[in-house]
Order: sequence, then structure tokens, then C-alpha cells
Amino acid sequence: MSDREKIIGSRLRAFRESLQIPRSKFSVSVGYASERLAAYEAGRARLPYSVFKAISDRYRICPRWLAEGIGASQATTSFDDSKFIGDIRRNSLFTEVYDKYLANQVRQRPASAEPRIEDYIERLQKLIEALLR
Repeated sequence: MSDREKIIGSRLRAFRESLQIPRSKFSVSVGYASERLAAYEAGRARLPYSVFKAISDRYRICPRWLAEGIGASQATTSFDDSKFIGDIRRNSLFTEVYDKYLANQVRQRPASAEPRIEDYIERLQKLIEALLR
């Protein structure tokens, strides 16, 4: 496994932990087995684009942050993969799709070093809800 894939896995884990969601609940919410998610987070398996897409659709993980560590971990806007989704193989890796299609698209937008205030409010609301349970 390449160092890049291991770093992506550790960022994925950090992202999930920043949301304060247990791996089992997170994996169910994106439709993948907890064991598979654990393998991605530990860098034992390379992250498929389909798993990234499911996480991005549900939690707005930023592809540039995941791939390069630049900007905020949660995207403020979604990215558009409709122009290339038909060109990628079903089992394509996140890194392959990022390098070929997404990198130029997400680099054209300014990378915010800090999340927006709305992101902090949303996280605070989730924390309050968790404490009230």
C-alpha cells in the first residue's frame, strides 16, 4: 500500500472522528460494511471512488482535503462529477478519479483554511443533540 493511500485512510478516519460518529454508525449511513471502512481508514485497502462518493454525498467530505490535505475537511459546495461519471470504471479508486478528473475542478476554487461559521454551528448542534440523548 502506498504512503498516499495510507494518508488518505488516516484523513478519512480523522474526518469521521471529527463528526463524532462511531465507525459502525458511519458505515451504515453510507451503505458499506464497518470492516471495509476500517480497512480503508487503516490504509490496508485503497479507497474506491464509490465509497468516497457515498461519504461525500452524505457528509460533504472535501475531495481536495482528502487527497491533498488542503482546505477544510467539509466542502461548502458540492463538486460535479456528472461530466465524467460515465467514463470511470465501477471499481475505480478515489485516487485515480481524483488525479484524472477532480483535481483540476477542485483546485480552481479557493481552498478555505477554516470552515465556515455554519459548519461550527452544525457541529455544535450535533454535539448538543448527542448530549441530550
